[in-house]
Parts: sequence; structure tokens; C-alpha cells
Amino acid sequence: MEWTGARYADKPTVEVPIEIDAPPERVVWAIVSDIETMPGASPELQGVEWLDGRSGPGLGARFAGHNRHEAFGEWSTESVIVAYDPPRVFAWAVGDPEFPAAIWRFSLERRPGGTLLRQWVQVGPGRSGLLVAIERMPDKEQKIVFVRLREFEANMGTTLAAIKRDGGVMRTATTIEGSGGDWAQTVEFVREAEKLGLDICWVAEAWGSEAPSALGYLAARTERILLGSGIIQLGTRTPMAIARAAITLSNISGGRFLLGLGASGPQVIEGLHGVAFGRPLTRMRETVEIVRLAASGTPVAFAGREFTIPLPGGQGRPMRLSMRAEYPIPVYLATLGPAMLRLTGEIADGWLGTSFVPEAAAAYFEHLDQGLATAGRSRTALDVCQGAEVAFCSSEESLGAMVASRKKELAFSLGGMGSASTNFYNDAYSRQGWAEVAAAVRERWQAGDRDGAAGLVSDEMVLATTLIGTQDMVRERLRVWRDAGVDTVRLYPAGETLAARVSTLGRAVDLVRAL
Repeated sequence: MEWTGARYADKPTVEVPIEIDAPPERVVWAIVSDIETMPGASPELQGVEWLDGRSGPGLGARFAGHNRHEAFGEWSTESVIVAYDPPRVFAWAVGDPEFPAAIWRFSLERRPGGTLLRQWVQVGPGRSGLLVAIERMPDKEQKIVFVRLREFEANMGTTLAAIKRDGGVMRTATTIEGSGGDWAQTVEFVREAEKLGLDICWVAEAWGSEAPSALGYLAARTERILLGSGIIQLGTRTPMAIARAAITLSNISGGRFLLGLGASGPQVIEGLHGVAFGRPLTRMRETVEIVRLAASGTPVAFAGREFTIPLPGGQGRPMRLSMRAEYPIPVYLATLGPAMLRLTGEIADGWLGTSFVPEAAAAYFEHLDQGLATAGRSRTALDVCQGAEVAFCSSEESLGAMVASRKKELAFSLGGMGSASTNFYNDAYSRQGWAEVAAAVRERWQAGDRDGAAGLVSDEMVLATTLIGTQDMVRERLRVWRDAGVDTVRLYPAGETLAARVSTLGRAVDLVRAL
């Protein structure tokens, strides 16, 4: 939002819209009006309960809300519903409805093919924690109001995205790499993806170009699409370097940045960067803690097993960054093993998965759910983001050649990724029912028999982890992914040219919206 110069007494407002591919009556209103599910969608709201013996919404109904903010601490409020017009308007006043601390409102408008959902908030004029902060620093009133409204704007965007996911409509994403060919064409692909309505573009690192530089460029060339690091590799930067990059990218993109982190593997971390790969689980947990501490604006003092800030025995004292995160920075973790999956469920906002077979999703969700339970969270708190190649063929008869051409790529993942003793992709396929085949493929590949390794990969293995086939086949596969619990589908569109890739992506996005 742009600077307004508004004061608290002006009752300033901010509104965020989102389009959802579902009618208001079907699911959107049910989600919006169920206040007890809101804590799973809101960065600040931690819990809600009805008052006065109520068990559902209605005009005049009261409820208590419990909130937490890194700077303001924890507090509770009482609210009363002041507008209830299903399935169009749902609003409540915080505090005294005649002189409220704030008024919040959802409005739903039917649109062709779905719903335009808006969340709106008015700050003041009643007494609130924000007013207390203003009274302490009256000369900074306009800045305090503006910063808080901008926080509300970012939080409402997060809430609306969660409502869209819960409405049964998968978000769509793609992944690009800065070293993946002609950079100008890559940028044009992202811009065309934004025009198609794609929700997220992830930027990979692997062992080629790094992600933050490309993300900064894309932030300047796009307007709406979310931009994520997919992923920044632990061990390639200190946690504070990651934090500074994340805060910078979030601020310059207007809150569109998602921080994706991954452990990578020994081959890249030790073979390319010369950094020990040991204890990735501890390194991941501590990195996320340090990034969030830095983003909160407080002096950074941390004592962990992998990282200690400031350096013990040195001359440094705890410092705070000279900048502060102006928007929430969602953290996504790319994980495959059981312990890392449990950590993801415990501390992350999203999961960047791969090698995903929806029929065997329990191999992942069992551990993710254990982590969520440890943190007292539900699945709605975690954006499950899974990726696969998408490609269309004209008939089932022509599918054979398409599948055969993908077998060597899968054989490389099973046999060539990682080191001689560590291959997380091979482990993931093994846990999903292909242990013997995965081991045999790896043995052949490591022995130099690449064709023999590819020959062991079955059609079923390729089709189970991709979105390729006729349009009807891809549509049905997307439905299976959605029903298995995928919130965001990461699409890698096939095509020899930019136009072909954009066309494939557009067809896939249309199929997702029509589910």
C-alpha cells in the first residue's frame, strides 16, 4: 500500500481482494464464517472461542480472540458480529461496537466461475494497543499507523491465500533457474505465467546460478505473482546472510517473497562449497530460528549447537539489523526424510516436496502430521506444495514414447543425484514402494550402465510422479493430487520453445481451475 499520512482518529482502512474458483455458496462462505478455523489461516490470530454459550455465527454473537505478535507480545480481545448476511457479508467489531478498536469484514461477490473475496479492516477509533503505542511516541503517529496497516495488508493476503486453499482450489506454481538457458526468455516466461494467473514462481539454485539475484530482478519485472527461493541451500550462506537476503527481497517485492530452504546433499555442499554437511536437521532448525529472530527487529543473540551469535570470546555484541522486515516472510522447507519432514510440520509455513506419489502420500504425511501435532497445529497451517512435469499427448497410443523419454531422467535422480552413499531421491522412492527397483537402478547407474539403469525404470514409476498424458489423464491426475492433500501444484511445463511451454502451462492452469 502507498503512504497515506492517516492518523488514528481518521479511522484508516485497508482492503485485500482475491479471486477463488468456487461459488460463494459452496465452500467460500462456510470457511469465511467459521471463526474457529481462522487461527490456522492467520499469522497473528492464535485461538478463538465463542462466548455466551454460542456455537456459531449470527448478528450480535460474541467471541474471544487470542493474538500474538513478535513485537507486541500476546493479548486477547472480545468482538461482536455487526454484519451477517450469508453468503455476502460477515463483519465484526473489536471491543465496543459503538466505539470499536477495529472493524473487520469479509465480503463475497459472485463472479463468472467463482467468487471475488475481499477482506477489509478499519483501525480505530476506540482504544487499542496501537493507540497505546501512539501515545508513547505521538510524533511518529502517522508512521506507526502506516506500518500497522501494511502489516494488516500482508497478514490479510496470507489469510485469503489459506482460505483459497481450504476452498478446494489448488494454487498453481512453477520453477525456473537463472542458468536454465536464455535469461531474457526465462523472464518472459515468468511474465507470461503471471498473466495466466499463476500464484507462485520459485527460483532454483542447484549447482548453477544462485536464487536471490534472479528473484530481485523478477521482483522488478512482475507485479502480482509471489516469488520464492526454491531453494536456498543450507551451508552456502550463514543464517544471517540468508535473513538479510530474505528481508531485502520481501521488502523490495512488497511482501511477495517466500523463503524456501533446503539441506541439499553432501555432493553439492561438500563437493562444491567445501562445507561439512553434518547435522542438517540441527542446522535447518537453527537457521529458521535465526532468520525469524532477525526479521523481528530485535538484537540477534543465539546460542545453538551449530551457530552461536555473537561469536563467543570475540569482541562483538548482539546487533539488530539496520532494516526490519516490513511483511511476514513465510518459510518453506524442501525435505524428504522422516526427521526433516517432522521438523517441517513443526516449524514451517509450507513444504516443498518432490518425488511425490499421491497413492503413497502417507509416507510423507505421517511424519509431517507428527511435526504439526508437536507444535499444536493442523494440516491447514502448512501449504503442501508438490511439483511435477506437465506434458500433453494427443492419444494414449502416443503416450508410450513420452514415458520412455522420461525414464533416463528418473534414472539419473535415482542413481546419479547425491553421493555414492547418500541419495535422498532414491530413499524417497524406496519408502513409496519401489525399494528394490530403486536400489537396482542406483547400482547400474553407479557402475556406468546408464542405459541399463533407465531400462529398469517402469512406466508406472514415471506416470506416478508426473502429470503427463492426454488432457483427460492429466485432469484426473490433478484431481488425485488435490484429493491426496496437495494445496499448491508446482508445474514444470514441457515444450521446446517459449510459446510451447507457455501453452502447456496455460492448459494445465485451466485444468486446475476447472477441478
